[in-house]
This record gives sequence, structure tokens and C-alpha cells, in this order.
Amino acid sequence: MKIGIPVVNEKGLDSTLSEHFGRTPFYIFVEVENNKIDKYNLVRNPFEQHDPGQIPLWVKENDVDTMIVKGIGSRAIGFFSDLGITVVKATGDNAKVCIEDYLSGKTDDTDPGCNHNHSHEHHHRSEDECKKQYGVVAVTLQDKSLDAPIDERFARGKYICIFNGENGSIEFLDNNPEEEHGVGPKMIGFLSNKGVNTIIAKSLGQNATIAAKEAGMKTYEAVDGTGNENFQKLWSGELKAL
Repeated sequence: MKIGIPVVNEKGLDSTLSEHFGRTPFYIFVEVENNKIDKYNLVRNPFEQHDPGQIPLWVKENDVDTMIVKGIGSRAIGFFSDLGITVVKATGDNAKVCIEDYLSGKTDDTDPGCNHNHSHEHHHRSEDECKKQYGVVAVTLQDKSLDAPIDERFARGKYICIFNGENGSIEFLDNNPEEEHGVGPKMIGFLSNKGVNTIIAKSLGQNATIAAKEAGMKTYEAVDGTGNENFQKLWSGELKAL
């Protein structure tokens, strides 16, 4: 058996799993013999900018038959399935834990391809799990609607949208900062007090980035489009970490 895992750093089997299957900087390919890790190879992802199906074909060329991932689009799962590669939901935050859990029969039964195209009850539960994973999410928009475009000025965005992944509640707040300086860290402090765990933004200033990290927040790069479109991409693991 050969297992593939997308990771964000070069720490061997202690490497941290990537939230983004296709845009991950590295992959670990692990060979298993007698239900134990035999050897592994950590390689750089040659296709961070890729066409659909390109990475699954490359993974197949590396003789992988099982992928362990945190998040992946349903279309990519289809490509893997067509190539005879099984996709499994990760159970931990580093490669070694996930592999050992998988080999011992401990698996996460939620759908690794969570997105908004859910057609039955199991997939609805999977979408809810995705939302809970990101907790309370904040994004700045140009109007009080999820259909409004992203406001590129994060700290000075016109409206703040706060979505609670635990209960599905949505709150829109006016944002009219008067300060000329220090707005970014102040915004982070405000959001932290509101219980925000995750931020979607076009960009964050250096001080805001430091403040978000200190507050334990995850930050993701917004794409051009509406609030709804960005939330959808967050649930499906398509947003790149800032």
C-alpha cells in the first residue's frame, strides 16, 4: 500500500496536514508493509497552479492507492475514484497520526469532499461538520448581504459579516473606523471578542496578521466574488491560507 498526504511543511512524518489539497506546497508518499510504515518520501507539489485532474494523474504515477486529506472538492474525488485511488478524511493534524489511525482502523466517516452540492442527509451532516470546523467566521462585505461583493479593505470594509458555524446565525455590523492608524489590530481585537476563529480577507496588514496569529485565528485569502461564494470555497477547502 502507498499513501499520499498533502502537507504544508518539511518535517517528515510530523509535517502538518494542508487544509488545501490542490494548493498544498508538499506531499508525503508513504509506503506501508505489514500494516506498518516502511518508508516515505516528501516531495514538492509541482502543480500548485494546476488543471483539473492533473494532480490525481501525477499521484497515480507515483503508485499511490490511498489519499488522506483534510478537505478536497467532489470533482477531485471523482478523478481519484476513476483512477482507482481511495480518498479518506484525515483524523489528525500531522501525517504520522493520520496514517497510524488509518492503519489501525480509526477513520473519520464524514465526507472529505464537503461542498454545497449536497443531495442527501449524509452530505448535509458533512457540510455541517465543515462549518463547525471553521467555527465563527468573519468577512467584510460591501453591503449587508451574503450576495454582496467582498470588500477588499478588510479593516476598513464597509460591513462586517460574522457567520457562526455552530448554529448558522449571521450577523451584519456597520464598520466605520475613525482612526488613521492601527485599525487592523483593533479590528482583530474586536473580532476576537466576538468569538471569531476564522477570517476571510483579500489581505491583512503585517500588524493585523501578527494580532490574528496571537489570537489563534485562522486566516484565508478571499477570492473575487460574493460573500456566499467565498463561504462556499471555505467549506470545500478551496481558499488559500494567508
